[in-house]
Amino acid sequence: MPSPGRLSFEDRWQLLARQVFTTALDLVFPPVCVGCERVGSFLCERCIAALKPARERYVPELEGIQVRASFEGAVREALHGLKYERQRRLAEPLGKLL
Repeated sequence: MPSPGRLSFEDRWQLLARQVFTTALDLVFPPVCVGCERVGSFLCERCIAALKPARERYVPELEGIQVRASFEGAVREALHGLKYERQRRLAEPLGKLL
């Protein structure tokens, strides 16, 4: 896809359509936190603040890899929703954790 400043008319139309669809979807089915079920976001600020840091471990084949949080609670629910339930909208809040 071209850089944002050089989007074709078709690409701009698709982005606009996606944004309109997502906004309409949020109005009908508002996002609910996977950790505490609060309405407003898929991972609320309180659940993000409560994330437990992962224990350090060394894997020779994965040098330089860091883990942001333990695989439990809201993180586990979000990853399972993304992976097994195909809830693609969870990708953005999970990506922000990186």
